Amino acid sequence: MLKQTTSKSFVRKNISANVYQTLVLALGHLALVPIFVRTWGIGLYGEWLVLATIPTYLALSDFGIAQALGNRFVAECHNQNFRSAQEFLGACYRYQVLISCALVAILGFCVATLPVAEWLRLSHIAPPQATIVLMILAVSSAVAVQQGMLSGVFRVGNVYDRLLRLQGHHRALEVATTATLLLLEYGPIALAGALLALRLILYATVHVFASQTSTCLKIDLRLGRWRNVRALLPAGVAFLAIPISSAFVNQATLFVVNWKGGAEQVVTLNILRQLNRLLQQLSFILGNAIRPELTRLYLSDRSSTMQSLLRNSLRIFCAVSALFVATMLIFGGNLISIWTDGLRVDRVLAGIFALESVAAGALYIASSVAWSCNRIAAISFAQVLLNSLALLCSVMFYSRIGLVGVGVSFSIANVLCLIQVYCVNRTIHRKEHRI
Repeated sequence: MLKQTTSKSFVRKNISANVYQTLVLALGHLALVPIFVRTWGIGLYGEWLVLATIPTYLALSDFGIAQALGNRFVAECHNQNFRSAQEFLGACYRYQVLISCALVAILGFCVATLPVAEWLRLSHIAPPQATIVLMILAVSSAVAVQQGMLSGVFRVGNVYDRLLRLQGHHRALEVATTATLLLLEYGPIALAGALLALRLILYATVHVFASQTSTCLKIDLRLGRWRNVRALLPAGVAFLAIPISSAFVNQATLFVVNWKGGAEQVVTLNILRQLNRLLQQLSFILGNAIRPELTRLYLSDRSSTMQSLLRNSLRIFCAVSALFVATMLIFGGNLISIWTDGLRVDRVLAGIFALESVAAGALYIASSVAWSCNRIAAISFAQVLLNSLALLCSVMFYSRIGLVGVGVSFSIANVLCLIQVYCVNRTIHRKEHRI
């Protein structure tokens, strides 16, 4: 049985890998935007962003099964049920291949037969060129989804940080390749093709490392049946419900604010949430770092260590959050004014939205226990319901107190979700469940 110090060692590795990946993503975005603008211009760059966004929705085609599979794969290997683990992996792998191929084919048919370029109002990218770019990026997105099926293998070998670092290296190569092609004045098709090639290289590398990590990995498309996929669907849909509902509610909130307050209020809301994402990144780093380890501890019946790991993560987050909220309450208005070259935001409003981000971040970390043992369904339902109610409250209170009503509504919703997560966590710690 592993000691708690070993658990801390794994978590530290995961945190460092998450920090590395987050920094590469952020710095890569900051570095590429000016290069895109200077080489392609605003028009072509904007149309590229529109085309690049469409295939990313293929990531929803796995219905959250990749995350549910990761937990189930770890559980089966922990219990020495390697044949069952192979069946789950093989069945989900085959399912995802079929679904991805079907969706790419449907997208190709739609792009070839419908006036997509006209609907998207493309003027800098010709329709045939847009079709090629869309199809290449669609295949790249499908490969990325397929790669996600292998995450559980790295968790079994306690080398999940290796997968995160590989993804970080891949992003760094993407940035370097993109910058090089842009400076050499290549167009969208060449860039899309290069990104697909890098994605295939990453997939092959992940596959090789996964094969070396665990002796129980054997991807055989003949193994497993539909019942294996069906067993993971409830947990998978629950995993998927949270990001989809959050994206929908956030977009609906923007529409409400634009409808009632105008474009300036939309910009203010967007800036407040952009600042708050800095704090939420910390919650993502901590939550993603402890989740693989929580699964292993849960399977080893080490409830006290799980609670200790969760408490320590929340303490770190709360300590940083206190500093963040105090900064926003005292200097938030001035910081936003300097950053946006004159936009005025009341510091109390900045503080309220900072508190909302604290509650959201704490919720993400606290739900890690339920995530680690596929018990996320109840939390997903509550979060979808409470966020929807927060949206309705925002509509009702915006006319009276403006964006303050939006911030307060979502803060209360997140706190209520936290209470519900606390109850679920106590149930998990009290009883001996199995994934």
